[in-house]
Amino acid sequence: DKNVLITGASGMVGTCMVDVLMYCSETMHLNCTVFAVGRNEQRGLERFARYADNANFKFVVAETLLGNKESNNLLVFV
Repeated sequence: DKNVLITGASGMVGTCMVDVLMYCSETMHLNCTVFAVGRNEQRGLERFARYADNANFKFVVAETLLGNKESNNLLVFV
């Protein structure tokens, strides 16, 4: 039983990672929960529609807030 958090899940590499982990979890019975993080909820829900009813998949909306040069970047979950 593992939990995996993938940031940038809507991008090319992130999407591939989600698909591979979900495939392995389903076919090899890994019981792995994938938390896919992306900025655009609609894009994420469209892209990962096949996992919508899968209890081992969660799409998490997050946004990066860029501050000035002196501040650090913040990842905000909405």
